[in-house]
Amino acid sequence: MIAVEGHGGSGKSTLARKLAEHLDAVIITGDDFYRVMPEEERAALNPEQGYRLYFDDERMRDEALLPLKAGKPARYRQYNWEHGGGLGAVVELPACPFVIVERTYVTRPELRSLYDFIVYVKTPPAERQARLAARTWDDPVWTARWEAAELWFHMQENPEEYADAVVSGASL
Repeated sequence: MIAVEGHGGSGKSTLARKLAEHLDAVIITGDDFYRVMPEEERAALNPEQGYRLYFDDERMRDEALLPLKAGKPARYRQYNWEHGGGLGAVVELPACPFVIVERTYVTRPELRSLYDFIVYVKTPPAERQARLAARTWDDPVWTARWEAAELWFHMQENPEEYADAVVSGASL
């Protein structure tokens, strides 16, 4: 089980796809586990609370990570980004020799022991910001809240420090 961690816009998803092309791997897209909650509740979270509550990592662990780690298939419902929330389509992942999990905060302490290898994608801030700005769904208010939570996580947890490998996302 391989975790791919990094800031938003660093190239985590791109790296995960490239790795999956070369391995017999399935990808767990961590954004599928964005927590269902009222937007006004989400907007009231401080940076630490955002880090802790933006994603439903208990559900990701129980419905995806643990079954795949045990060599079994996984089945879960992904967050419905296109229709503004709630749970959407069912995702079914077969048992596979390699599992790649990609998302910011995916190496939080509660999940870290499940991974066999952690890759941190390090990309210059200006390049990450340009990538984020190119995403048509970005809302400046939401982005500011997201970045504050991300900064809190990186300052408190320092995921680059415990990664097994640090790769440049500049060329991804």
